[in-house]
Amino acid sequence: MRRKTFKKQRARVRRYFTWWIPRLALGAWSIDVLYQRRRDYRQEHDASANSAMTTYVDWRYLDAAIYVNVSRVHGMSDTELERAVVHELCHLMVNELRQACGRDDANDHEERVVSHLAKAFQWVRKGKLQL
Repeated sequence: MRRKTFKKQRARVRRYFTWWIPRLALGAWSIDVLYQRRRDYRQEHDASANSAMTTYVDWRYLDAAIYVNVSRVHGMSDTELERAVVHELCHLMVNELRQACGRDDANDHEERVVSHLAKAFQWVRKGKLQL
């Protein structure tokens, strides 16, 4: 990926993080968003080829690091990218429950919950939630 494309995609991702962090009341968190190319991302995070982002959370101190696979983001629509950003941010809200749960499949449950929350937050933002 060329440097210009990398910068353009990084700016695209930042726009969603900048918009969503305050709206999800995550302003008290220290959130580092780190941008990587595909090869570095997959090796460092043992991630699949389809993985766009990986989040590491230390909920005790309100610290998080979100790693972005910029090569994967490049092929995503704006809707997909926004959902991925919100999905990763939702991990900050529910991650501590994984440890409290003490089950082997706790990660699967966390993924389902944050996927549902991300879609719900997007629906509310876009006015698609009819009551």
